[in-house]
Amino acid sequence: MEDGSDGENKWTHFMVLDFKYFGGDNGTRLKRQSYSQTYSDDTVIVGCVENGQEDEYRNRVESFVRWSRENLLQLNVTKTKEMVVDFSKSKSPPSPVCISGKEVEIVPSYRFLGVQLDNKLEWSTNTDADYKKAMSRLYFLRRLRSFSVCSRMLHMFYQSVMASTIFFAAVCWGTGIKAKDTNGLNKLIKKAGSVVGCNLANLDEVVRDRMVLKLRTIMDRPPPATDACSLAALRNEYQIRHKFKPHRPVSMRLKHTEERDLQESSQ
Repeated sequence: MEDGSDGENKWTHFMVLDFKYFGGDNGTRLKRQSYSQTYSDDTVIVGCVENGQEDEYRNRVESFVRWSRENLLQLNVTKTKEMVVDFSKSKSPPSPVCISGKEVEIVPSYRFLGVQLDNKLEWSTNTDADYKKAMSRLYFLRRLRSFSVCSRMLHMFYQSVMASTIFFAAVCWGTGIKAKDTNGLNKLIKKAGSVVGCNLANLDEVVRDRMVLKLRTIMDRPPPATDACSLAALRNEYQIRHKFKPHRPVSMRLKHTEERDLQESSQ
């Protein structure tokens, strides 16, 4: 990416690695210009390159490959892809990254965790993929209506099959797509509403509701550090209160009390 302040050429590498099994920490330390993110069996290595200095990024890739080999993990190089985000005026083709003697393919877009990411940092590729998938499922919704299925069941089918596809990860991309993409999805939702027989929430309404719900979830959940401090404070208070009190079980205390009452009554 081109920095407008000093004119230095910068670009970002995204490498998605695929391997058969992954568990635990990959043993790589986070640095200023590169880091790795792992979810299940997918790992992304992101590196920011300035003035062609790719040493840190390539060292991180080599470190991860070496760590995988030491932990008996087999990388699938054919499924490993590299995506370069470069907005500089003078673009030079980046040198390929090699893993186990094989060059990693450079692609303009990649599907990661169900979302299409492209090298232009736009969401048109992801929106087009969601539109095509939802359009193919609209056919089944119409077939259900041809069998005289009730509106309630049609609405349930829409929510579970179509809406789950259209609004997947909408909190992430819902406010950053182009107007034509928004209009295309809203037209598709309107078609589904005519089949179901009721007005369905459009993209803007769903994104707003989900963002508010996510915000409330974040606000209602205190940070982990707050929980740790509160737990430590409660533990210290308990230790101070019970420091000079001998510990006696309740059952023994009740038994001794009953024996004392019997002795007093006999006297």
